Amino acid sequence: MLDNIDLPMKCRVCRDKASGFHYGVHACEGCKGFFRRTHRMKLVYKPCPYVKTEPCKINVSTRNKCQYCRFQKCLSVGMSHGASRFGRMPREERLKILEEINQEADCASEEEKKRTVLREFTDNVHQSFRAVFRNAHTRKEVKENTQEQAAFNCRPMREMIDQIEIGSTLAKVTNNNVEQVAKFAKSALPQFRALDLGDQVTLLKYSAFEIVLVISSTRYTADGLWFPEDGVYIKKDTIMHTNMDVQEFYESKLNFFEKMSRLNLTERELALFCALLIVSPDREDLDAKDSVEQVQEQVVEALQQELRQNHPGSHHILFPGIISRLVALRQLVPEHIQHVKKYLLVSHDASILSEPSPLMREVFGLST
Repeated sequence: MLDNIDLPMKCRVCRDKASGFHYGVHACEGCKGFFRRTHRMKLVYKPCPYVKTEPCKINVSTRNKCQYCRFQKCLSVGMSHGASRFGRMPREERLKILEEINQEADCASEEEKKRTVLREFTDNVHQSFRAVFRNAHTRKEVKENTQEQAAFNCRPMREMIDQIEIGSTLAKVTNNNVEQVAKFAKSALPQFRALDLGDQVTLLKYSAFEIVLVISSTRYTADGLWFPEDGVYIKKDTIMHTNMDVQEFYESKLNFFEKMSRLNLTERELALFCALLIVSPDREDLDAKDSVEQVQEQVVEALQQELRQNHPGSHHILFPGIISRLVALRQLVPEHIQHVKKYLLVSHDASILSEPSPLMREVFGLST
């Protein structure tokens, strides 16, 4: 009876439907031909730059993208030009293959369950992000939404040049975003609500302004900062062509905005990045570090899944780029606080640097 079972054979290299037993393994016509051409023509492929860190995953959709990793996969599964195959498949081999098929099905089922859990987790984080930070739409999202793009283009925008108005607008937006961070954390991360209140306050205190800077980066263009909800914008030149204190205050932030824009993150990825900033187990005065680290791992896995799906050709380098932005934020915030302290020591009548509110004083740890 076992001999009559029609085994659903898959190519050992790319998992496409196998056409037969070729060069010692079950393989599809594509991989059979690829291996034959490589051997007969004595082709030598340029080593993959990621082979030592994360070799390319070879499947039906990616098998033609990296010849080096595909050939290495052929060799690793046992393909050999000297291998031959005659006659019917032995009973023992059919049993072994059936067992492998069942194991692969179980693994695939578990992997799909994990992917589903991560997708649902990301869906919730993204929905919370959209509901809380209504004006934080990435340029990528705006471009993909023609109605939103049309509304953005048609909306009358007024340039702000008065320093007091600029300072007031920036202070208002910053305060609003800081207040929204707590709402985002509680709605996006159920595990956050389960933490001790003291740990919640600690995580929010350290991440609030980091998230404000990430949200502010979505307003950045080559010309300056846009505030479509208020119908105003600030030219970069207006900020940078003032006194040296103001230039020093904003230069590093504008550089950060520029680097964030180069990542070209989707709104879902941006939402996960903000969540990642919140669940940092290395914050000072944090008690439940292990619990926070578990949530952090889930956020990282969800973010990596989004990057693989949305940036299949560049996710290897995109995730390190995101981490480098996280490191940059850790340097920007204390630098910002030092600038604020320096500003408070000097009297300014009409300045683009607005007096910090009581809420911002608490976030920055400034005495009242």
